[in-house]
Amino acid sequence: MATLGGALLLVVLTLVPHVGQVRNGARRWLPLGFVSFEPSEILKPAFALYLARSLHRKQGRMESFSFGV
Repeated sequence: MATLGGALLLVVLTLVPHVGQVRNGARRWLPLGFVSFEPSEILKPAFALYLARSLHRKQGRMESFSFGV
């Protein structure tokens, strides 16, 4: 959960003026000195890991269709 929270915080930081960089008309980049990166690229695997962990923890209850959906 901490990884997902940290990744979400980085994505939100892109919206803060003077923190997120605008490239090609989109504010998606965070500068780290000599290099910039897109926090959404960290969010993708973090969300996949969170979802996998959540589904694993609920595995026994997922057998019922109404709870699984």
